[in-house]
Amino acid sequence: MAGHAPMIGRKVGLSSEAEELQHAPQATSLGFLNVNDAPPPWETEAKWARDSTNARRFLDFPDEWEVRWLNPRLVQQFGLRYWQAVPADHEKVALKVPAMHAPDNTVRRFDHNGDFLAFMPKSWVESRERMRKERTNRALGLDRKKAEDTKEAINRGEYGPHIKVDHIRRPTNTQAEGSSMTD
Repeated sequence: MAGHAPMIGRKVGLSSEAEELQHAPQATSLGFLNVNDAPPPWETEAKWARDSTNARRFLDFPDEWEVRWLNPRLVQQFGLRYWQAVPADHEKVALKVPAMHAPDNTVRRFDHNGDFLAFMPKSWVESRERMRKERTNRALGLDRKKAEDTKEAINRGEYGPHIKVDHIRRPTNTQAEGSSMTD
């Protein structure tokens, strides 16, 4: 039991790794970056252009592909919706970071349970955008027609004899699309 007592006040020798850390080389300056003179990089460099994904930094793939990082849990909930997982060994795909090649032959970020890269032809994505915009415009037209019908019904006296409406102004801050909410 005497060997288990704490050694208070006694100096203990350092391991060889700890001794090496005490004699680390001095840091040297590589230069200074004056941020007051230069514009931010996202204004001057093309790689900062708005993109829905940063995948082109990690792999090369055909320009006619639209790629997105998909969350596996959301895919389980909603399905792939015509997106296809990018196979890591596809002949048109060149990985720049080999660690992103997952065991299930997908390209994943973070770890083997992380988001995986999926692709769809750009023409398909554009077609889906057109369909969505048509659906939004159709709903907006129906909304305007309903507002006009309500105005006419009010002026006919269906909501009471003393209520009249000259014009209906539709609020402009209620219709928003995600693509229009950019800075």
